[in-house]
Amino acid sequence: MPVGDETNMDALRSLSVWLRKRVMLTLGVGLVALRVLAPHGMALAVAHLAAGALLASGSSAGGLTVAPWQLLSRADRSLIVYRGPSDRKVVALTLDDGPSPVWTPKVLDLLNSRGVKATFFLVGRLASRNPDLVRREVSEGNAVGNHTWDHPHLEALSPRQVSVEFSECGALLKQLTGREPWLARPPRGAMAPAGLQAIVHAGYTPVLWSVATEHRDAHTPRQMADRVIAKTTPGAIILAHDGGRDQSRTLDALALIIDGLKAKGYTFVTVPELLKGRPLEGRSRA
Repeated sequence: MPVGDETNMDALRSLSVWLRKRVMLTLGVGLVALRVLAPHGMALAVAHLAAGALLASGSSAGGLTVAPWQLLSRADRSLIVYRGPSDRKVVALTLDDGPSPVWTPKVLDLLNSRGVKATFFLVGRLASRNPDLVRREVSEGNAVGNHTWDHPHLEALSPRQVSVEFSECGALLKQLTGREPWLARPPRGAMAPAGLQAIVHAGYTPVLWSVATEHRDAHTPRQMADRVIAKTTPGAIILAHDGGRDQSRTLDALALIIDGLKAKGYTFVTVPELLKGRPLEGRSRA
């Protein structure tokens, strides 16, 4: 299964911050002692350290930028959905970190004005404060997924803590929508192998993305849109945000993205529609 088409820089920054809080480097004559205060083993910690160092220096390894999913084994990566089948000219728009009482209604209004459905990955804590927005998302034909209860750094949590994050959010979403959520997205796209296994064992399909609206080279809505449109291919999953901070640029970019991709013949579908009735690339759904 192909991995995502681009690096999630936010995830790398989160790993770097986490490491700075938990790593002690002691330099000696001809010796570097590394002490990692992490539950997931020395090999993983060293890999995380290398990724954080590459990010800080703006470097890459062998010409390939190190991304969070590259810290997982090939077998682990095969459990994650980055895109759908490419035999139809469809694309799935996803939005993270909501619901926001400021931005989510504006995104929903935009989607309705364009006749587009999306998939919202919801933070449980925010959903509990804005239950009417969750119900509106579903009633207007959108899909919802689990984005944890409190949007933590999953790579710093134990498997049990990861399970609690998703189970608490999942219980709330089922209560609000009447449906058991089966899609999950880790905050920032970052997770340790044990955390990934906890997500899968809880019955979720982990979903990341193939192209994101936010990127260090895209500063204006027009640049954001042009970049997404250029990188979108059939079956792509687009990452955007409707919460977390000021999303005015994203909102403007989304209008351009939707119009631009429709002009190129794309149809917008939800992630469940993208994957419905088809084996996932690299794994089969039960």
